[in-house]
Amino acid sequence: MWWGRKPENRQQWVLDPLVGVGPLRFGMDSDEVRAALGAADSGSRVARDGSFWATYGDLGLTALYAPGMLLAAVEIHAAVGPRVSLAGVELMDRVPSEVSADLHRLARGQGVPVGVNWGGDPEIAAWGLSMGAVQAWEASEEGHPVRTDRAITQALVVAPELAHDPYGTDLVALWRDIREEPLNPGAWPVTADRDRARWEWTPLEGVGPLRFGMTVDEGSRRWVRRSRPPAAVSSRTTSTDTASGTWRRTALTPRG
Repeated sequence: MWWGRKPENRQQWVLDPLVGVGPLRFGMDSDEVRAALGAADSGSRVARDGSFWATYGDLGLTALYAPGMLLAAVEIHAAVGPRVSLAGVELMDRVPSEVSADLHRLARGQGVPVGVNWGGDPEIAAWGLSMGAVQAWEASEEGHPVRTDRAITQALVVAPELAHDPYGTDLVALWRDIREEPLNPGAWPVTADRDRARWEWTPLEGVGPLRFGMTVDEGSRRWVRRSRPPAAVSSRTTSTDTASGTWRRTALTPRG
C-alpha cells in the first residue's frame, strides 16, 4: 500500500549532486540500472530519438534515459520513494517550507544560487536538484487511502546536461510536459471572496447556472453570461471549442 508505507520501510539514499543518487549513477545504461533496481513495473514511454522513461512503482521512482539508453534523471516519489538526503538535509516527505528553508541555508553556506522552478519550488542547478510537492495521503482505520491536509516534498535529480532547466528539456518533457501548465512564481494566487461567484448546488441536477445534460453551446452561453471577468482583468482567448466540445484555458491579462 503506497499510502501506508512507513518511513522505516523506505530505503535511505544520498544525493551526490550531478553524479547520481543512491546506487544509481548518471550515464548508467538501462542494463546497469536494472541490475541495481530490478525490472521496471509500472509503465514506460519511448520517444523517436530513443530517449525513454520507466517507472519503478514498488520502489517509488521514475528513471529517465537520454538517447543511447543512458540514465540522465531520476524522479523520487514523495510518499513511497527512497528517503533522499543531501549534506544531512532530508529532502523527501517533509513540509515544503521547511525543506526550502534548509536548502536555502545550505546553499548560502556553499555560495550556491537557488532558483524557483515552474511549480514555485526550489531548483538548484549546481546540485542538479528540482524540488516538488504533492498532497499527502494516509491509511484510514479501515485500511483505505484518505487525503490529508498536508503537502509533502518530492524531488527530481538530474545529470549536468539537464541541470540548468530540467523541466525545459525534451527528456523531462517526455515524462512530464509542463508547457501548458501555468507558471508559479512561488505562491498560487487566490481570488478574493468578493470577486468570486456564489453558486448553489442542486444534487444530481446541476450547480449554479449549469445543468447536467446541457450541450457545450448551452454551457458556454451560461458561463459567459454569469461569469464575467472582474473589472481588473480582460479575457483574451476563447474559453470553449464548440467544434471539438473541449474546454480551453482562458488567459487573463491586467488592464492598464
